[in-house]
Amino acid sequence: IHRSEEAILVTHNQEDRSFIREESYDQLQRSQMRYIHLGILQVRIQSLHRQEEGTLALLVFRDNRWSDDRSIIATMEVDLTRDSQLVYVIPDTMMTIGD
Repeated sequence: IHRSEEAILVTHNQEDRSFIREESYDQLQRSQMRYIHLGILQVRIQSLHRQEEGTLALLVFRDNRWSDDRSIIATMEVDLTRDSQLVYVIPDTMMTIGD
């Protein structure tokens, strides 16, 4: 089992992230793993300001290998009125570590 965790600050409309960070990719290659199973994705969104204003955030998990609707793994709209939101997505998808 391989897990990775990363804290990021998003100060604009969109943040593109890869499922596997470079350090994780190197570790998976050294372990001679070729495939990964995306069993669960977890994101916590915390608003640092504008609480109690009905601010909404749209989370979209996409697979950039596709350019049409197949690219969407999951979407979730969350309300940041009361501090933070925790989102779990269970895509149950296999892919190569190079994808």
